Amino acid sequence: MMPQRLRETPSRRIRIATYNVHGWIGIDNRQVPMRAMRVISELEADIIALQEATFSLEYGGHLDETFFTNITGMETALGPTFFKRPFHFGNVLLSRFPFTRIRTIDLSAHPYEPRGAIDAVIRIGDRNLRVLTAHFGLKRSERKFQADMIIRALTSRPLGNVVLMGDFNEWSPINSSLDTLYALFAKTRHPKSFPSFCPMFSLDRILVSPEGLLEGIDAFTNPETILASDHLPITGIISL
Repeated sequence: MMPQRLRETPSRRIRIATYNVHGWIGIDNRQVPMRAMRVISELEADIIALQEATFSLEYGGHLDETFFTNITGMETALGPTFFKRPFHFGNVLLSRFPFTRIRTIDLSAHPYEPRGAIDAVIRIGDRNLRVLTAHFGLKRSERKFQADMIIRALTSRPLGNVVLMGDFNEWSPINSSLDTLYALFAKTRHPKSFPSFCPMFSLDRILVSPEGLLEGIDAFTNPETILASDHLPITGIISL
């Protein structure tokens, strides 16, 4: 895979993607980071959100920030949620455009597994795009708490152009635990992404504000995406 350069003169349409890489473990139960990285390259997206990634915060370590940058040619933001020996575990945000701000949000609802989000501002031409990637919990009470935390972060400043994407772990199509969060965003289609070999549930989602920002959305499927993780990537096109 050849790194692709950062884009300096963006077009009006930007390709985005979200992908739960399942700790780089495929449905064959083998942990092969480069297999998932090939999928990431095949997405040909300008902004990519990863969940359940393992990585090193130590410069020069295996799967450190330079690992992602060298392979993809994209800027990298790491959002660890906990240490899972010998690596950190959490979210990663990749961008072909420069980050102007990066922060993490603690979404942990004790006593459940630590969860988190990356909240970044990306400069695209003469515009800013706020991009958040999150991994919500398995329990309904967790997800409601995490939705409230995201709402608090979003409404603390003007909303502007916002993309929220990730693994929301929401199984129910009605009476969702995330209804209050969805009220902030335009209604979008939720392609089925889990399990990768026979998608039945829309766990991975892309939400946008304002309405009309998202032009298209779909699950990305080929033989390698089915094998590389138990989730399929979800891709979308946004228009600025």
